[in-house]
Amino acid sequence: MNSFETNPGQAFGVQRRSLLKVMASAGALGAVGGVTGCAQLAGVAPLDEDSAYALALEAYVYAYPLEYFARLRHLRLTAPDPVAKVRAQWGEWLHRSVVVTPDVPGAPQTDTLYSNVWLDLSMYGEPVVLTIPKMDGRYWSIQCSDFMGTTFGLPSRRSMPEGGAVAIVGPGWSGTLPAGVKPLRTDVAQTFSLLRLFFSSPEDRLKAIEFQRGFKIAPLSSYLHGQTHVAGVDGNPFKPLAPKDDPLAGFKAMQQMWREALPPAVNDRYARLGLGAVESGFGHLSPEVVRGMERAEAQGRRLVTANAQNLPGNKSLNGWVAPKPSIGYYNDGDRLYRAAITLAGTVALPVSENPYYTLFKDGEGAQLNGDARYELHFTREQIPQVNAFWSLHAYTMAYKVIPNPLNRYALGDRSSMRYAADGSLTLYVQADDPGAEKNANWLPVRKGEAYWLIVRAYEPKGALQDLTWPGPTVTRKA
Repeated sequence: MNSFETNPGQAFGVQRRSLLKVMASAGALGAVGGVTGCAQLAGVAPLDEDSAYALALEAYVYAYPLEYFARLRHLRLTAPDPVAKVRAQWGEWLHRSVVVTPDVPGAPQTDTLYSNVWLDLSMYGEPVVLTIPKMDGRYWSIQCSDFMGTTFGLPSRRSMPEGGAVAIVGPGWSGTLPAGVKPLRTDVAQTFSLLRLFFSSPEDRLKAIEFQRGFKIAPLSSYLHGQTHVAGVDGNPFKPLAPKDDPLAGFKAMQQMWREALPPAVNDRYARLGLGAVESGFGHLSPEVVRGMERAEAQGRRLVTANAQNLPGNKSLNGWVAPKPSIGYYNDGDRLYRAAITLAGTVALPVSENPYYTLFKDGEGAQLNGDARYELHFTREQIPQVNAFWSLHAYTMAYKVIPNPLNRYALGDRSSMRYAADGSLTLYVQADDPGAEKNANWLPVRKGEAYWLIVRAYEPKGALQDLTWPGPTVTRKA
């Protein structure tokens, strides 16, 4: 949800309920609605177009993260990063340390530095060691994920307050790590890891950059010889076709990534569609099956996009959408949620580290828009309770911060806001300056433009972590 990579595109007006009804009638609801979907479809008759469509729609939602990561991996390893202006390499931290502006995509935080690293453990035949510097108590975390967007490791300042080293250990390795190096085990060779590093002010950002440069990476054999950093290598990853050029572009990407980034023999349920099989392409399938798959890919892409534009979750008392408890781990089997989160933000932290509370619509059901004025009122008890920090950001529907004369893109616990005598807090989200007495609590937006809001709360406490936080009341003033 805040990994700076998102490109959600445009919603197609797909109604989730009607699509799920179609899938349920075809026997495919399990994998999307929250069931694992391991049971075989009734009977073993050859797939006709409609049954192929139902099974393929289920498969597309299940494997959508593989397509997403295939496209993102190729883009980042073959073209300059849009922010850092350098090309990523396998096994090398790419540090982003520039100031966030409205040109930076991906719902970026204005109080966090980001770094990421792509790993292919098969290149080394051994674990890779991440070395973490000792810092000054500031917040940091490294989210280690596979290409399904699932978190398999989350070292952080809470688990490693003095820094240290962790090893990403891939499948098939059974050696011994040196004392003090904590293993993070994954059953696939290719991984994506994201570092988040807090800074409190423009001056503190410079200090944070120095800490950021202290995060190192090296194969285990190099680490054992005293090298904490080994330069990365250029990548020439598989290049997915564009959907406009091939109606099965997504499935072809999934087929390739199935071999690269999923454990052997996972989900044989979809072998009848050529996924997980040894064949390349889908020329061995019948025309009826291919037509069903083409329909399913188009429909599946709409379904995932629509859900990314209006993330499902549990609505709080005051209309904010809390994340599902499974976010980041997706251990409840809800594949559609996992796919939507992947499109919306690549990876998302578990709620124990940072629950994301979002607001797209006001209490009247209208999309938030700069033509209206909103007041967000926190009672003293509703002000986010955290051990690290919290912030409220506004983003355009293109997932960018909103241009404004103050270059103010967020408010939070480091902001010089005015609190009422009773400890409550009122924020003003609007295009026009609310006046001198309210200016410190003003989050500017732009007239005529839709936007959405998100509250992030790192190392949450109480109701935030329990996902029972009501959020501030939102009152539309005009």
